[in-house]
Amino acid sequence: MKKIYYIGFYSDKNPCSNRKTAPSADTKMDYVLECLNSLGYEVEIISFCEENIRNKFLKKYNDYDIKRGNNKIHFFKTYTSKYRILRVFGRYLTWISQKKYIKQNCINKNCKIIIYHSLLLLKLIKFLNKNNKDFILEMEEIYADVNNRNNARKKELKCVSKASGYIFPTNLLDKEINKNKKPSIVIYGTYKVEEAMNNRNFEDEKIHCVYAGTFDSKKGSVDAAINVAKYLSEKYHVHILGFGTAKQIADTKQKINEFSKKTKAKITYDGLLTGDEYIRFIQKCDIGLSTQNPDAAFNNTSFPSKILSYMANGLRVVSIKIPVIEQSDIGNYMYYYERQTPEEIAKIIMSVDLNDNYDGKKVIKELDSKTKKKIGIFIENIKEKE
Repeated sequence: MKKIYYIGFYSDKNPCSNRKTAPSADTKMDYVLECLNSLGYEVEIISFCEENIRNKFLKKYNDYDIKRGNNKIHFFKTYTSKYRILRVFGRYLTWISQKKYIKQNCINKNCKIIIYHSLLLLKLIKFLNKNNKDFILEMEEIYADVNNRNNARKKELKCVSKASGYIFPTNLLDKEINKNKKPSIVIYGTYKVEEAMNNRNFEDEKIHCVYAGTFDSKKGSVDAAINVAKYLSEKYHVHILGFGTAKQIADTKQKINEFSKKTKAKITYDGLLTGDEYIRFIQKCDIGLSTQNPDAAFNNTSFPSKILSYMANGLRVVSIKIPVIEQSDIGNYMYYYERQTPEEIAKIIMSVDLNDNYDGKKVIKELDSKTKKKIGIFIENIKEKE
């Protein structure tokens, strides 16, 4: 069986674990893993996630492996502490063991590597390049654009240009990064259609809208979703699901509590849901909200993966009208608004026809079928250096 190493900040989804990760990254990696397995590849995920408990002087977590069918997830030993200087030193010790493991298992063998892009893995890219090892880069966005750091952008682009092939979320990012026309494939996000898990919807007569995603103010998404409740009637219920720092979560809760006292529409914070719990909840909703800031630089190249999740669970989608969405294969299935104002967003929400012949699941199934055919050809086109 052919083997691929897949490196990223991947979580084991163990409720007893506190490894830091982004749910969107886990979801995308899960889908690529599923595609690779369908093509007969055995995959080892090498996770750079670290434990995030910081209430002790110093605690060590040993490395371990998890077997899942023909796949394996490898976690490295990490060190946590309530003191920053000890955490920094611990990360240095972990990096030494990471380099050793990757050299023994990846660099010294004739195998393919996929890296899920993160600024924290730029040092890994440099390490692989120094050892003349090819790799595929799965790049979701230019992080310097998200952080508005123009100086860091050049450094990031120079580093990612070392890849031998790319997995991109949009054609626009392909044009931006892949100047030398290396092998590439565009995967917007996960094309996994979820089976119906609910026997009934919410037991009321309301139209349920949901925002599910980050609470990071740089994205501008969650505030827009909360603000829209002021302009909806009592027929609507806006649900806020998501993740962020402790402060971002606290600020979001506070704003929801304030707005809920002033709006005819109901608005609630429903926590961070994952796995089957998330699917059950979202399938009870009617409309998914993709309300990110259209003026942010990252919108030129990144794709809001929440749209695919909404469609895969049968929801209609209200989205900002931007090129990466409009020009995509799902562009014709959106309800677009053009101005980032709560009045405009509310107007489009209230125009959604819940009795049309829309079938988001069918669209996602077609994308899934096409992608699994294309990704095998793409992987084979990545040639190892002699």
